Amino acid sequence: MLNKVHQVDWGSLHHAYGPAKDIPQQIYKLRSKDETVWWTYFNKLSSRILYRDKYVFEATSYTVPFLIKLLEDENILYREHLLHLLAGISNGTSNKVSDDQLFFVQKKPFTRKVQMEFQQELEWVKKARLAVYQGVPIFYRLSQHDNYVIKEAAIYTLSSVKWLEEDILKRLRRQLRQEKDPMILTNLILALGAQHDQHAQTIHILERYLAHTEQPLLQLAAAIALTQIQSGHISSQTSQVLIQTIRNPDRVLAYDNLLFAKMDVITDIGRLLSQLPKEESVRSLSFLIDAFLHTENALAAVELTRSILTIAFGETKDIASRKASELTEQQRTILKHIADSKVAWIFNVNMSRVLQEFSLPSDLTRLRQYLKEG
Repeated sequence: MLNKVHQVDWGSLHHAYGPAKDIPQQIYKLRSKDETVWWTYFNKLSSRILYRDKYVFEATSYTVPFLIKLLEDENILYREHLLHLLAGISNGTSNKVSDDQLFFVQKKPFTRKVQMEFQQELEWVKKARLAVYQGVPIFYRLSQHDNYVIKEAAIYTLSSVKWLEEDILKRLRRQLRQEKDPMILTNLILALGAQHDQHAQTIHILERYLAHTEQPLLQLAAAIALTQIQSGHISSQTSQVLIQTIRNPDRVLAYDNLLFAKMDVITDIGRLLSQLPKEESVRSLSFLIDAFLHTENALAAVELTRSILTIAFGETKDIASRKASELTEQQRTILKHIADSKVAWIFNVNMSRVLQEFSLPSDLTRLRQYLKEG
């Protein structure tokens, strides 16, 4: 397979930094047994085809088949990181989509040129996901590997694949029933949740783990998975486990080591809860506000702000069209907490973008003025 690298017209393709003619060298260097060489070229390659760990480019889909081929070689160093990269590509998005979301917020129309670029990059995303999908048989085989880190990474990569077929889901369910290692069990549970596997057998197993209070991480994984699978109809027990974790995150310290962790456990749960119908998510609001007030992590504060505003204001995304006096007391209090938080404004650009999503004043001075004039 690697002998086909030069059959690709890399010079006509582009990655994050320009023409992709340097990709073949980086692929070949991943066969090196020298760790320094391996890491140097892996970092170069990953930054080009998955910029900032989330943006895919034209050359990405053409590179993926060679990465999958490298996974088949037991002598390749750090195959778990190749799996991480492939999972990132499968979850990747378009740079233009992310940058141009502000057009929607500011209600400015796309130009024809931007529309064409938008569609082109969406096609790159689709092609990249399809390319990763071709590796499913390899990912599944590696999910049975004796090496823990490879096994864990393979399960995570499988969970990221779009259109995972029933045959693979069935095998993952069987593996879930047979697995003894608690951390691998946790990963399998989260994988089936990420795949929104609604099979009765999956739900039965998850509900069983939800009752296992002596294994808090497994219990939390089951609650997260059930929330993803059942969306707007989670049980009171599921809700209770999630809220209990927000109140006492120390009970699941190992969560931060999982590949499934996007940030910290409170922030991740907050994002999950904010996607539920308001009657479900509102139960967690006071606990998320308390977590916001006590966090010392600036990025977590920004993400918690988005979750809290989503729950507190629901579908309303034009808050500033109303005076502050027209908001509920709880809504005004939330905005005051945001304005008073030093931690949340450390990354003021990030915070401004969140506030723009709700058409709120996006800098601290104007937000305080808005509240004062209300």
